[in-house]
Amino acid sequence: MNILQSIQHLIERPSFFTSLDFTRGRTLRFYSFLILIFTAVSVVVSLPGAVRFVSTVASQEWQDQTEIIIGLYPDGLEVRAVDGIISTNAEEPLSIVFPESWRTQGQADMPENLLVIDTTKSIALEDFATKNTSFILGRNALGAWDQNEGKVSIYDLKNQGNKESFLLTKEGYTRFVASVSSVLQKVFLIGTFLLPIFIFMAYWIGYLGYLLFGAGVVWFVARQRGYALGYKNAYTAGMYLLPVPLVYDFFVTVLSDFPHVRIPFLFTVFLAIMTLRNFPKIGSLESGVIATVDATGTGKDKADISGL
Repeated sequence: MNILQSIQHLIERPSFFTSLDFTRGRTLRFYSFLILIFTAVSVVVSLPGAVRFVSTVASQEWQDQTEIIIGLYPDGLEVRAVDGIISTNAEEPLSIVFPESWRTQGQADMPENLLVIDTTKSIALEDFATKNTSFILGRNALGAWDQNEGKVSIYDLKNQGNKESFLLTKEGYTRFVASVSSVLQKVFLIGTFLLPIFIFMAYWIGYLGYLLFGAGVVWFVARQRGYALGYKNAYTAGMYLLPVPLVYDFFVTVLSDFPHVRIPFLFTVFLAIMTLRNFPKIGSLESGVIATVDATGTGKDKADISGL
């Protein structure tokens, strides 16, 4: 049996599906192996990007970006919060300029300032235009301008329930940023190497969740073909019908940069087609007797379907 015949036997075997001659353990082994193959293919596709990401995180560039963030905090600035009210020891408004290295090509219209601190008054919507900034720290609120959405979000610091007082200095800010940077660097590096496990678990759980709906499709299609198939067996059959839909998902992953690649419900359409291919219409049999399958998973076919 050549490779093509093996693949055809895997995705199209009516006698296997109509008899449902399999056990739960065997089904889970098949499903897990199928997801393992899909995971391996996904990892291979994403490997170049993962290598670039690891190189960036482990490079000097990560440290350089950390230094840029640390350098944003002005020397000698003290920010104090008491009962949700913000005050500083600086002459306000105090502007923190958006780092030039963060401006990418095509984003020349980005605000001049990253943050403006003005605790002398409450935040007004027009302040974002007049102060030309992405964020404003006001007397008792933090405002953020969403350039993509074109709207402002204001977070009330006084009424958030946190009344603890604190004093933020350059030294404390530096320690905090350096600590977070170090932790994130380790998390990203370890997480990247553990990514195959995360992908496998996400796929394994995700497609089982999908089959809660997909089993209904298998049940309905098999019913239309003349099979009294229970939902439990439809769910089990769905695990064996996934190879072709997963191939579609693979191409969607590979071609994800192209628009309109993912067509809504096409995955389900492929599942329905594979159900049609593997549950031949009972009326096509000479006896014309409907095959039934009990809810325990044991096939009880009244028609002779062994040759299908």
